Amino acid sequence: MGAKLKPISSSFEILESVNENLTLFLFEEEGLVYSDIDKKLHLLNSLGMYVWLLFEEGFHKNAILELCINRSQEQPNELGELIEELNTLFVYARLPEDYHDEEEIWLEKIPDAHNSMTQGFYYKILDSKIVVNYCDQFSKKTIEPLLRVFTNSGQPFCDYMIEIKKSENEYQICINGFDFSWKIPPQRLAAFFNDRIRKIVFTDSDYFLASHAAVLAKGDKCLMMPGVSYSGKSTLSAALLSADYQYFSDEMAVLDKEFQARPVPLGIGIKQGSWGVLNSYLPQLKGLKKQERWDGIPLKYVPVNTSMLYSKTRKKVSHLVFPTYTHGSTAKLLPISTPLAICQLFEAGFAMKCEFSIKQVIELCAWVESIPAYKFVFSQLDQAIESLEAL
Repeated sequence: MGAKLKPISSSFEILESVNENLTLFLFEEEGLVYSDIDKKLHLLNSLGMYVWLLFEEGFHKNAILELCINRSQEQPNELGELIEELNTLFVYARLPEDYHDEEEIWLEKIPDAHNSMTQGFYYKILDSKIVVNYCDQFSKKTIEPLLRVFTNSGQPFCDYMIEIKKSENEYQICINGFDFSWKIPPQRLAAFFNDRIRKIVFTDSDYFLASHAAVLAKGDKCLMMPGVSYSGKSTLSAALLSADYQYFSDEMAVLDKEFQARPVPLGIGIKQGSWGVLNSYLPQLKGLKKQERWDGIPLKYVPVNTSMLYSKTRKKVSHLVFPTYTHGSTAKLLPISTPLAICQLFEAGFAMKCEFSIKQVIELCAWVESIPAYKFVFSQLDQAIESLEAL
């Protein structure tokens, strides 16, 4: 078995692995394995932990399978898949990649800005100054409402020069002289622009973590709600505005080194399936023009304006809530463990300021265990609001 290092807190400790590229973070019966090869964390539930410790003791796959069959209710095929996956991780310190996010590669191709001064509409988002040149009235009417709360009245210098171009009936986004290869239909321009802005502005900010999450606050409470698409986080965010919550973002949580959320109040993207249920919460939704997400899913963007409560100051996150819309379900807040919360953060998607190292894993684990974390199952918005109000 790997050597024990030192307790980090009351609830987890670090163990060295036989494979020097792996480190085990132990939380009672659950664990997280950090790989120095792929810079990722991998969740071990109680059975996974048992399998992992057997590998550490020198057992081989077939022997482990026999031991597990006697211990677990799982089927042999499922056990075999689990053991094979953990063996791959144990030996190679990485798992096969399912896909590669080429959008992140495209970001690296953007040339550095040189405090250029140019004509256009200036905005300040987080710590970045951007200037946008619209090619026609349609592009201006589509994008400008999403940026209105970020108007910058300071010096006309920018970090990012963004030019909206048009060829025939399609649009293109050019950033700092780099023409991205997309050909964007008019109805998808807002979605592409919103997505790109979110990704470029946080990289120059003083962030510790940027996550695919909604953030809303009320009083001393600040909810961070990470979630994959269709989890219901944007719908829930829009509904919470009716209960006097301050809006930070429905898509991107940016936390600084003090674990305070920074406001990024871009427009709220509401998918077609939620238009009906949100009419009473956001009456302005009816009058908004239908647009499309990058994959063609119909949605509407609700611009943030002075009629909404939106935050202009940072606030420390008090609760992690992972929403899951489940048809017909009563609203339930189910406490979850620190390892599971961290893995759900991974599932939602997040980035950290520096290379994801042991030091940052320790900081992330310490932060997540310091605040309550919940899986939040809901279907009715009024019940959902009532449950979150009780936190």
